[in-house]
Amino acid sequence: MGAEARNSAPATSVADETPRSDIDLHEDALLLDPYGAYTELRDLGGAVWMERYGMYAISRYADVREALKDWQGFSSARGVTFNERLNSTFDGVLLHTDPPEHDALKKLLRAPLAAGELRGLEDELEEEAEAAVSRVVARHRFDAVAEIAQHLPLTVVSKYVGLPEEGRAQMLAWAEAGFNCFGPLDK
Repeated sequence: MGAEARNSAPATSVADETPRSDIDLHEDALLLDPYGAYTELRDLGGAVWMERYGMYAISRYADVREALKDWQGFSSARGVTFNERLNSTFDGVLLHTDPPEHDALKKLLRAPLAAGELRGLEDELEEEAEAAVSRVVARHRFDAVAEIAQHLPLTVVSKYVGLPEEGRAQMLAWAEAGFNCFGPLDK
């Protein structure tokens, strides 16, 4: 959402009809179990004015999908986080761009993972999957999400987009930390 939509209540003509919420999306308990809040927001409406943050939340799949197609109406270029400091820090990063810049950056990242590029890798991908499964099955007890579902994309995707092996194990922790920075500065 563009900065112009932040910190100002919905237009008067729409205000009476716009669902509102004071949910704190960054409250510790909610971060650990957000699903009740997600349901509450979906039940309120397609777009909900978040009083606490001065911005809208769109939480229904179909509505999010439509908003993502309408980059002119739902711009990411001025930022997508809950605080202006991080928005300005991420200026020009893929997540904080609109077409045509967004398309150019996305093309660079997607090129190594295009179907044509991966076509000859089936054997290698299957070998990596079998090795991961063998490692955990031999222990008779494992976390399938952490040790298989997360391992394969981290290993395969990071390799084929050209990221060094060093640090790959930390990528999910870094991604979570990065996402958690998207919140308000007072959290």
